[in-house]
Amino acid sequence: MTMSDEKLYKLDKLFEYVGDSQETIREMVNLFLQSADEIKTQMMTACRQNNPEGVGKAAHKLKPSLDIFGVNNLAVQVRLIEKIHLDKEMCLNLHQIVKDFLDKLDLVVQQLHHDFPSK
Repeated sequence: MTMSDEKLYKLDKLFEYVGDSQETIREMVNLFLQSADEIKTQMMTACRQNNPEGVGKAAHKLKPSLDIFGVNNLAVQVRLIEKIHLDKEMCLNLHQIVKDFLDKLDLVVQQLHHDFPSK
């Protein structure tokens, strides 16, 4: 995967919430990266178990972070995944939908790691 020059996230809301302290922003980014990794694991596990409700519950946990980090394309998608268990047709495509979502999430994570390297 190549690193796109276009940012897949916008930190405007994050700055509104925490101010412009680079240390606080870095802490919030690190927290997002950690939780995204944990939630990704939960989603993959639920997907392997053909558990759409589990996928939806994991997606629900990620929703506020995607909003705050301005990951708008995934914020819309995560709301659909959150309710995936209610749509039989979407359930049939569970593995592909989750894979597509997590691939896009990985790109966001890569950009954040690049833009906010660990000290």
